[in-house]
Amino acid sequence: MRISQQVTRVDWIETAGELGALLNESRLIKELLPVHNRRERRIANFYSWEWGGALESRAPLKLVTAGDTEALRLENLYGTFRAKHAAITALTAIAEEHGLCPALLGLEPARKAGAACFSHQLKRCRGACCGREAVAAHNLRLAQALQSLRLAQWPYKGAIGLRERSGEKSEVHLFERWCFLGTASTESEIYEKLEVRGRPLFDLDIYKILKRELAKRTRGVALIEFGAMSSLWYRGAAAPLPG
Repeated sequence: MRISQQVTRVDWIETAGELGALLNESRLIKELLPVHNRRERRIANFYSWEWGGALESRAPLKLVTAGDTEALRLENLYGTFRAKHAAITALTAIAEEHGLCPALLGLEPARKAGAACFSHQLKRCRGACCGREAVAAHNLRLAQALQSLRLAQWPYKGAIGLRERSGEKSEVHLFERWCFLGTASTESEIYEKLEVRGRPLFDLDIYKILKRELAKRTRGVALIEFGAMSSLWYRGAAAPLPG
């Protein structure tokens, strides 16, 4: 009621469907920073564990601000946490459940070489910190335990488009590796956006919107797979959107 009493003008953006509306809402919240949409106001507002991939590493994980992560690194990320303490809590629970070493995971201060961590003294760690377990074996168990937190893998060979139609209005929303590349109304716009996409950053809100859409495949939304075409130049006059 208080918000409605403060409204003096209503503006709107016409879209070809619900997906376009959700994408516009996410973009506008980050651009206009409305007071009542705090959770979605910034792209770089969550944390994730990044796996370096080396089984022999004594520091296999790094906590990163995942909103600053480029699309090509997404396959190495585990978990989407709004707060740093939530990421640490989740990893601590995994370490306790699987007998992993908190010292190697950065959850306890590092000890001298060969010294057992506090958790090993409590028989909660199998001893990778003090040589009782091979580091490679420890990290292999860690990799398996992290699978429940892993971000969904991009299921396509390249960029895709999701086409929405409403009457005469038609739009194609372009994505690659969960990153939003923009919305196009003509075929020439599609290829222009695919060619100038640069190195888009991962946005958690876009990831959730797209993941839900791909799971339910809303009636009236058509999927276009560009694959290798996304790397080709397109020169020509504006034309209708593809099929």
